[in-house]
Parts: sequence; C-alpha cells; structure tokens
Amino acid sequence: MEEFLGAGRDKENKIMFVVLLSYKKPLEEIEKYLAEHRAFLDQGYATDFFLLSGPMNPRTGGVIISQLASREQLESILKQDPFSVHGLADYKIIEFQAVKYHRDLSPAYAKFLTKTNSSDLLNELANHPLADRGVLSHEFMARGCTNWKEALCYVNQIPYARNSNSNHFHLVLEEGRGTCSTKHALLVALAEEQNLPLQLMMGLMEMTAEKFPVLAPVLKKYNLAAVVETHCYLGYQGERIDITFPEKITYPSASDFLKEWNITPREIGDKKISLHQKEMKLWIAEKKISYTFEEMWRIREECIDALSAAHV
Repeated sequence: MEEFLGAGRDKENKIMFVVLLSYKKPLEEIEKYLAEHRAFLDQGYATDFFLLSGPMNPRTGGVIISQLASREQLESILKQDPFSVHGLADYKIIEFQAVKYHRDLSPAYAKFLTKTNSSDLLNELANHPLADRGVLSHEFMARGCTNWKEALCYVNQIPYARNSNSNHFHLVLEEGRGTCSTKHALLVALAEEQNLPLQLMMGLMEMTAEKFPVLAPVLKKYNLAAVVETHCYLGYQGERIDITFPEKITYPSASDFLKEWNITPREIGDKKISLHQKEMKLWIAEKKISYTFEEMWRIREECIDALSAAHV
C-alpha cells in the first residue's frame, strides 16, 4: 500500500490512459466486492492517479481514465484493485496523448495539473488571485482561471504549434496554439495587467537529441550534434518556469543556456529572430560547422517542424 500511495506524486511528464474493465463473473459476485473496489478508486483519486471512472451501460464492466508516468506503473496499481485480486474482471489499457480538449473541460483539467505538476514555486503562484483589470485578465477569468497557478497551467495545456503571426501573442487564445515565445509572452502581458513581477526571458540553448529525442532523425540526417536555438520562458523570484509543451512544466537552470536576456512581450517577433540569427552565425563560426548560415537556418526549421509534429 505504501507504493500505491506514493507513486503518483512525481513531477515527470504524465501519460493518459483509458482502462476498460470487462466483468468475468455475474453481477451478484461483482456486488460483493463493489465497496472495496470503490475504496480502491478513492485511493486513486487521493493520490492523483485517476481522473474519471464509472460503470459501462449496459453494466458489463467499467471505465477508468488515468494519468501516470508509465503503463507499467498503471498495471502495478490495477493489480491491487479488488476486482483484479478476486479474478472478477479483465483489464484492457489504451494509452493516448491528450493534446486537445473541449473549452469547458480545460479549466478543470488545468486544476488537476496544478496537483500533478506541483512545486513550491507553482504553489506560491496560487496565492495570487486574478482580478479583472484588463482585456487579457477578462479572457483568462472567462476561461475559469481564478489565480496565477491556474492561468499558467491553462496556457501550458494549449498545444504547441506556431501561430499565424509570431509577433502577436494574443493569438494563443484565439488560435488555440502557441510556441515558447507566444505562450510566455501572453503570460507576461497578463502579469503586466495584474502587477505581478513576472519576467519574459530568452535563453540561447543547444538542442540535442538527448534533450529532444524527437530531433534525433533530423540531427542524424545532417550529421549534427546540436542546433542552436533561442528559447523563451518565465522568470519569477529568481527562478525559471517553462510551460512550452503540454502536460510538462519544467524549471530550467542558468546552466541550461549559453546566454540569457530579458525581453518584453512586444519583442518576441522580428527582434527575437534578428538576435537568434546573429547568435547562430557566431555559433557556426565558433563550432566550425561546415554548413552555411542559410543551410543551418533551414535545418533549424526542420527541427521546429519535428517538435510541432510531435505535439499536434
């Protein structure tokens, strides 16, 4: 039971699962262990294992929707279900990546994420309620966000993809997608309305296959160890918060970047690109890369496309 109670509280990226239970015994047998089964579910909710559950209609089994670190972890937990212990049900597990959801579900889902991706810094943001002080504030409150922690998690769950205009961070809400630049710029613009000392930071980093496994085919294709990229994130109380990719909130350190700058939400477009291109030219020369700047920029574009495709 100790493993059951502790396994769900890690901070790593979670995977979504649908569990289909099929009863192998008559309902009379099922009813004998129903109270124990529900107690098992209650423990799952208390430890943030389960999101939803309920019986099928007709009542030939049940459904559980779960979010955990791995399929193996889920299988280990399900073995403790009294229905499994007493041989009353078979279990079919379907794994999927949740990247879109109905607008009415998103506030509730964001609140669930504030538990599974908890940190002292993130929890501290829950102490800052949102006030209706401007256009963006009104937009977030209309989406069910009541404090900064919920607003941050709400933007985190928006799919990663480029906006139609990289200069306009407000398109994140309108188009339902965003990048590291537009997502974090949106939150800093909201912070300006709320008088919260949130900073928009930009760091120069090397994207490697180790850090971004999805880039391995592109880097291998061009025989490169890395591609240099400018990445945006938040600065708050001397710490860094990165909410770029759905269901994954991270806290980078200064050592993750070659250089860092503070910028404004209005500088995420042309100015950011100009600085990125300047730094890439210096990086190519320093690393003695055989490709020209134009070639490296096209390779970088392939990397960004690969990242977008992985999170659609």
